[in-house]
Parts: sequence; structure tokens; C-alpha cells
Amino acid sequence: MKSRKNNGIEILIAEDSPTQAEKLQYLLEERGYTVVTAPDGKQALVAARRHKPALIVSDVMMPEMDGFALCGEIKRDEQLQDVPVILLTTLSDVRDIMKGLECGADNFIRKPYEERYLLARVDYLLMNNELRKNQKMQMGVEIYLGGQKHFITAERQQIVDLLISVYEEAVHISEELKARQRELADSNSSLSCLYHVAEGLNRAMSEREVCDQVLERVMELPGVQAGWISLWENDTFRTAAVRNLPPALLGEGAMEGLCECRRRFLAGELDHVTNILECERLKYAKGDTYGLRYHACVPLWSGDRSLGVMNLVGADQGLFKDDELETLYGVGHQVGIALERTRLHGHLEQLVEERTAALTTEIAERKRIQEEQARLVAIIEATPDMVGTASPDGRLLYINQAGLRMLGYEKGDDVSTQQIKDRHPGWAGKLVLEEGIPHALRHGTWSGETAFLRRDGSEVPVLQVIIAHKKPDGSLEYLSTVGHDITQRKEQESKINRLNRIYSVLSGINTTIVRVRERQQLFDEACRIAVEHGKFTFAWIGTLDADTLQVTPVARAGRDDGYLARINLTATEDAPGNCHLTARALTQQQPVICNDIATDEAMQSLRAEALQRGYRSVAVFPLLLEDRPVGVFVLYAPETNVFDAEEMRLLVEMAGDISFALDHLEKEQRLNYLAYYDAVTGLPNRTLFLDRVTQKINAAHRDRKVFSVIMLDLNRFSSINETLGRQAGDELLRQITQRLQRTLVETDILARFSADYFGIATRYDDENVNIVHILDGVLSVIQNRSFVISGQELRVSARAGISTYPADGEDIEALFHNAESALKKTKLSGDKYLFYTPAFNALAAEKLSLENKLRRALEQEQLVLHYQPKIDLNSGQISGLEALLRWNDPETGLVPPLQFIPLLEETGMILEAGQWALEKAVSDSLAWLAKGLPSPRVAVNVSPIQLQQKNFVSMIEGVVKGNGDVASRLELEITESLVMQDIVANIQKLRMIREMGVEVAIDDFGTGYSSLSYIAKLPVSALKIDRAFIMNMTSNSDDQSIVSTIISLAHSLNMRVVAEGVETEDQAKLLRLLKCDEIQGFLFSPGVPAEQIERFLRERKSLLG
Repeated sequence: MKSRKNNGIEILIAEDSPTQAEKLQYLLEERGYTVVTAPDGKQALVAARRHKPALIVSDVMMPEMDGFALCGEIKRDEQLQDVPVILLTTLSDVRDIMKGLECGADNFIRKPYEERYLLARVDYLLMNNELRKNQKMQMGVEIYLGGQKHFITAERQQIVDLLISVYEEAVHISEELKARQRELADSNSSLSCLYHVAEGLNRAMSEREVCDQVLERVMELPGVQAGWISLWENDTFRTAAVRNLPPALLGEGAMEGLCECRRRFLAGELDHVTNILECERLKYAKGDTYGLRYHACVPLWSGDRSLGVMNLVGADQGLFKDDELETLYGVGHQVGIALERTRLHGHLEQLVEERTAALTTEIAERKRIQEEQARLVAIIEATPDMVGTASPDGRLLYINQAGLRMLGYEKGDDVSTQQIKDRHPGWAGKLVLEEGIPHALRHGTWSGETAFLRRDGSEVPVLQVIIAHKKPDGSLEYLSTVGHDITQRKEQESKINRLNRIYSVLSGINTTIVRVRERQQLFDEACRIAVEHGKFTFAWIGTLDADTLQVTPVARAGRDDGYLARINLTATEDAPGNCHLTARALTQQQPVICNDIATDEAMQSLRAEALQRGYRSVAVFPLLLEDRPVGVFVLYAPETNVFDAEEMRLLVEMAGDISFALDHLEKEQRLNYLAYYDAVTGLPNRTLFLDRVTQKINAAHRDRKVFSVIMLDLNRFSSINETLGRQAGDELLRQITQRLQRTLVETDILARFSADYFGIATRYDDENVNIVHILDGVLSVIQNRSFVISGQELRVSARAGISTYPADGEDIEALFHNAESALKKTKLSGDKYLFYTPAFNALAAEKLSLENKLRRALEQEQLVLHYQPKIDLNSGQISGLEALLRWNDPETGLVPPLQFIPLLEETGMILEAGQWALEKAVSDSLAWLAKGLPSPRVAVNVSPIQLQQKNFVSMIEGVVKGNGDVASRLELEITESLVMQDIVANIQKLRMIREMGVEVAIDDFGTGYSSLSYIAKLPVSALKIDRAFIMNMTSNSDDQSIVSTIISLAHSLNMRVVAEGVETEDQAKLLRLLKCDEIQGFLFSPGVPAEQIERFLRERKSLLG
């Protein structure tokens, strides 16, 4: 499409070539210029004076008047001297440049020109023409070109423009020279490749070597990335060699069948080298082709025989030029001649082998005839190899001294009563009898790898030769054998195989290090590679806690079978039940190995467990980060003496690579951390908080849960920064953060948005009331206690605004906006906090009222205990009681437990109430005993808050007062999920309580996530099956199976089993059949006051009537 911006601008072209003139005219007219042409300089001068064009483009070499003369006339004409002149020439001599300068040319463009460049120069000269008219300045320039001095007088801009055009032309010529240099380099590379091809073909002695050598050398040709050779034999193509094939051509059948080049070969059309535009084999192949699409097809020929095809593959169309194709045709001839030569050589070798075989037979025959027995025996006795003979029926006739030593016999021992099969292990005897001897009978000899059986039962690997000695009539006279001990070779092969596996592990882990971005993925892959590639029986990685010195397994592969669960994994060397190797590796920061678990004293405590799982040797490698141990990588091998110096060197390198990767990942995680966390407090920043609250909204929507968002603002924080400095302000923020974190729980989300602005997303709360206590806790830890900053005591206050999902908004924007609105209202109203929804303010007040009443209830002893009996299923009698906490409110009567017990736990009053319940339960039990009644053990539930207290054990000790009778009447019930929260610490606490004589039961068993291995370690005496499994057990086979399994498990661990929530006779009967010990539920009695329990005991009430 023609441009309109240049309409009205006229350009004169002076060109004696009609073709060149027409081309240039078309180019300029497409640009929107008006063009006038003249066939020579003389006519061009007339046209210029007539039209006065804006620009003149002139060829240099023209009849009548050349371009230099035309330019000079133009510049001498007062009417035309301002018209810019561009000279076009194929000349490149320095004199031509000087002529252009002397005649006043404005630009100098060499033919053939690039169209874009010419148009750019035209636009430039036209654009600057007016500027040059206003800034005319004559100047003289002395120029040295071609070793001569030239002085030029012209306008400054004209000289500059011309010199720029000359420079640009010089650059263009330079680029052309570089292109020629590259072509020359490619040619040199091709010649070098052809030389190497000829050199390789001269050395090749077999067809395979010819094909491999030529493919290896032609890979040096520019653009060639892969190749293969197909030979035509027996009316079919056979792939003789390949090089660098992409995965798509490595699959089964990928190289079979016809393609375009093979069809041309069969049609006799392949009499020259052809560039295949697109290889159909690559085009239709399934898989990764590395982007390769085109290839050159080189016929392999010798004389008038076509032997096959060589395909050279590249990514570019037109891989070779015509002259290169001719050269490759000659290469194909050289390859064909080399193939013919190797086939002739192979035929000659076959003739030599046949002649050698004939000579061997002739020599053997001569030796048999000569029977130089004495000399032969001397030689045989001196040889280090085993030599023996046997009769046709397999009876041993003779064994030389080396053979006797090899078999474990002494000189003079009689072996004539033994058979061939007696001196081979089973597999080797079968090989000799079923393959070796039959083959020797048919062919004279047989050789293969077998083994001899020593007198002590051990095996000696040998390379064995069996010879069948025949009589003249062809019948077997006797057998002889030679056995060469290859024990050392086998050991070396085994060592090489192990090292290859270790190299494979090292390579695999290094590949993983480059690929993975997660620490856990690195650990998992390292263990998997060690087992799959390194053939280790078991591999695991553990991380070290620098504070507790405990090692936690985080990744494992292979056969564990509970092995790690039996070890106290710690870096403390003298800790009971630990692994000494692991502790030593961490403390010494050096690899530790055990090459024979069966004999190493360091593995004595773990030996039986390790050998049972097939572990024979082990190596422990510390993982170091900044010269401190952070974990271990442990490998168990199925053989002894695996970890020698060479293997350890590689494995130490592997551990170092993993440590390096950990350092890299840690630094990468630190960068990621700064993108989502506040650098001062370590809290999530606004971005991460928004993301986590959005996730919380999605989960709350799915599960129909309620939670709140709190916006917290510190009052007058900026004045602290201004007065005490930024460092003091940062320290204050960190102390506030620590207090808030101690106040909140893990499921709360705490973040810092700006200098004095915090955000909190609370845990789920279906009751919509515990938010008040969260708020009181948050504000009190800030306002009720002072902060010490740089030796100064500071007091800080805060305000909060609260919005609740979903009442105040169903997306993050609405919740944020509404919480901020509530915060702004606090600044106007003076309140410490306000809810966005006014109803919540009333609800908060109601909850505070309930809390105050509950505090009075504790002070005024309004709490009471009810008891629910546990029944022995065999006798039907009461065998125990469970204490149930109740609140007898003088105003409303008994308050349901769910309304006040969560509030007790939330406010911490459960500690006081719990201790009261324990003391009251013991008191009631002793009172019944004093009245002469049978007083069963009383079970009291333990709250999570109670168990977490450091003084929990001493509190229980204070309740029982060291009295064995008191302790024996008390049982603590702890939920399964509670005891698993800190299993190690809780086991220690419960063990101390059991030592006092107090029983411990696991409540609601089956609803948590406990590990059976830990349950076995818990010092408990009973399991209580949760009522959820009891309710439907008579109609639901799954629940019945679960109950049966729990009962069997408990009995195997010597624990009693109590079934909760038993309400029907059918449930009781089924539990009796399943051998359950005790039941508890409404079938016998709900929870009742102590007075009613006293009547039950006095009347000896029974389930059986």
C-alpha cells in the first residue's frame, strides 16, 4: 500500500540500466514519492533544471555524463546546489570515495543496496535538507585515504553525511567479509571432518567399526546433529549404526520399514546425495525429536554395487549446499569401499579360524598318540590351575596338587570315590552335567564360568574348560577339566558394579538437586534413588533438632518394617536405646561406617533387628549446613564390607552435594520468606494474610463455620519512634508480637500490615462468643503489663475492630472493610473494641456475664460431681465409676456441661475446677469405704490444659498425698488425641503417675490418630471405646469389626476394655461375646448424684437383675 505522507515530493533518478531504474522507481513510488527518470547524466541535468526535484539519486557509471560529473554540475548550479545527491555505485576504491567528496555528493551507497537502507538515507536527507539550508557553513577537511592526502572544501553537513554513508558502507563490507570468513571456517571444518572420516575408515577393521567411525566423524560437519546407517542385505534393510538419535527414534520399530530415502534406493534413483526436505521418519515418530526435521541422504556404493544409505540429520532445511553434497557423495563411495574391505577381511579371518581349528585338532591327536605322560604330569602338577580327569561315568580319576588345595584337600587324599557332581554346588553341577559335558561330547571342548565346592562347603568361582577325549572309534575314553580360580576377578567385578551403582546414585541425586525446589522432595528423591539405583536395602534421612538433639526421620525408602521406631534417635552418645553410629556421626561431624553388623560392637543393641531385615552393613553421613550438623543420611547395604575407601569418597561427595542443596534451598526459602513475611516481627505480611484468610473463607463456606477478623491499632506508636528511635520501636513491635503469639493459638492467624497495624483471623467458633475472650486476652497483654525497651519502661494501649464471617461479609474485601469501619468507630466512641455488627457487642456482654457467674460458682462451691457406673460384664456388678462435673446454678438449676466446661477451659478456670473434681472424687470414694460399702475405683477426666501444665504430676501427687489406698481408688481418663500431642513428654508424666498407684485410661479410643507403636509404650491400664462405634455395632459390620479389633489389641497389651454409650441389651450381649471387660451407659444408669451411687452400692445393684 502506497504511503501518502510523501505526496508532492519529487525525486529524480539518473540510471542507464532500465531494470535498475524501474526497480528504484517502484521502490520510491511505493514510499509515496513522485519519481522522474533519466537514462544518463546529461539528460538528468536537463530534467533537474526543468523540475528542480527535492532529491537526486544517480548511478555513477553512465554514458554521456557519469554520476560524478552530474553531481559536480548540480552543485555548481545556483538553482540546484541545495538539492541533495545520492550516488549509487558498484565501485569500492578509495579514489571513488574522494571523487564523491570532491564533487559534493551528499551520500554514497554501494550496489547492490538494501532497500530499507536506501529509503532510510532518502528520508534522512529530505528531513535535514531545510536545516542544511539555514546552517550553511563551508569548511575544509584534510583526509588521508589510500596513502594520499586529499583536501576537500564543502558544506559541513554535506561532508558529515557523506562520511557517515562511507562509514556505513564500510561496516556493510566488513559484515560481508565476516560472512565469507564463516563460510571459510565451515569449509575448513568440513575438510577436517572429511580427513577424519578417511582416517577412521583406514583404521576400521570390521563393518561395525566402519559404520561407527564414519558416523562419529561426520558429526563434526556444521549443522549435523544425528545420523544412522542402513545396509541392504538379504533383501531387507538393517540398521548398522546410529549416533545421537532423539528419543522418538529409539523406540521399538522406530527405524524399521520404508521411508522416502529407502524407496529411492530400491528404485535405483539414489545416484547422488539428496537433501530430504522433511524426514517422514522424524515427522511421524512418537516422542521427542529434539526439533530435528531434515536430513541428507548419502548413498553408500562401491563400483556398480549399492550397499546402503547414510542419513545425516539436522534441524535446518537444506542441510548441505550442492558442492558439499558432491563431496558427501564421494564419502559414500569411500564408506562403500571400506565396507567391502572389511567383509573381505572377515572372510579371511573365518578361513584362518577354520584352519586354526583344524590345527588344534591335529595337535590334540598327536598329544594323545604320543602320551608323554611323565612330562605332562609334571607340567600339570606345576600349574596353579586345577587340572583333573574323570571316567565316562563321572568318577574322579585324578586331580593335581593345585586342584586339591583349591578343593580343601591335602596331598595324598583319595578322591577316587567321588563323582563330578560331588565337587560342584548344585547350580554349577547342573550346568556341567546338563550343558558342559554334552557340549564337549559333541564339539570336543566346552568352557564357561562355574564353581567348585570346597571341603568346608564354601564355593570357589572358576573359569572351567571341559575336554572330551575319544577313542579311534569315536567312543568316549575319559574327560579332563581345567579350572582357573576367578575369585579376585569376581570381587573386582562386584566392586565395579557397586561403584557403578554409587555413580548412578550420585548422578541421580545431582540431577534431583538441579530439578527440585522443595526440601522434602529432595530428601524423598535422595532416599528413593539410593534404594532403586544404588541397590541399598534401606535409606533414610533425619533432621536434627539443635535444642533437644533429637533426630526426626523425614524421608525413607526400602525395607524399614518398624526398625526406626525402635531406636532412640538422638545425637547424645550415652543416651539409652540410641544408635551409637548416628550419634557419633553428628557429634564428630564425620561419616561413620559399620561394614559388618553381625560383629561390630557398636551395633550390638540393634544387631538382631538389623539382621532380621537383611541389613549387613551401614554408613551414616552427617548433613552439614554452615559447618553445623542439621541431619543424617543413613544407608543400609545387604552385603558386608561394602563401604570401602572408593565408595566412601563418592558417598561423602554425595552427602556434600545434599548439604550444598540444603544451603541453596534455605537461601531460596529466605528470599521467598521476605516476600510474604514482615522482616521486623517475622509475622505474615498483608499479602500472605489475605491469601490465608481467603483460604479460611473457602473452608468456612464448605464446612459452614464461623470466624472473626480483628483489626488492631496501637495508640501513639509514632511518638515512640520519634522519641526513642526506630530501633526502640522495632523492639517494641517484637515484644508485642511475642505476647500476642503466646495469647493466640496455632489456628489463629496473626499478621502485621504497617508500622502500628496488626490483623488477626481467629479460629472457627460456631458459638460466636469466644471472640470476646480472645479480644480481652489480646488487649490485656498489650495494656496491662509494661514493656522494657532500652532500659525504659513503656506502656502501650490499643483499639480493635471486629467483623465476623459470614454475618459481616462473605469475601476478604468486605471483612477487611467492615473490621476497619468498626476500628474507626472505636476512635470516635472511646471503646477498647467494637464489633461491626451491634448484636455481637450484646453477645460479648452476655458471655462476660456467664464467665463472672462461673467464677462465683467456683468461689461458692456450686460445682458438684455426678457419677456414672461402669459394669463388669461377667459379674454384672459395679466395677468402677466415672466422675462427671456439673454446675448447680441457684438461679437456673443444673447447667448443661457443654455450656460451661468449654468456658472453664477457655478462661483457665478448669485448672482449679479440675483439681477440685479430683479431690472430691477421692473424698467421696473414701467416704463410701468408711461406711463399709464396696468402693470401686473412680475415673476423672483430664483436660488438655491440665495435662500441659508443668506441675500436673505434682498436683496429682498432692491429691493422693502419697497414700497407696487413696491412689488405688483414682483413675485418670485422657483422650487419645490429647496424649499424642506431645507423646514423649506425656509418656514420662503418665509413667510417674502410674508409679504413684494411680490408674490411667485412654478415653474415646478409635477417634484419634495414635500410632500403635506408641500405644504399646503408653503406661495405661485401660482403653475406652468411643460411643460412636458402639451405637451401630449391632447393625453395622464395619463398626463391629473395629470394636472387635480394639478389644483384641487391648487384651494383647494387657489392658482392660470399657465400652461407652451402651444403651441396649443387644449391645451388651454382643460386647460380652467379643470378650469386652466393662460397659458404661444408660442401659444401667445415667450420671447420678453421689447419694444415688451410695444406694446402688448398698443394694449391690446388678446388670443381671
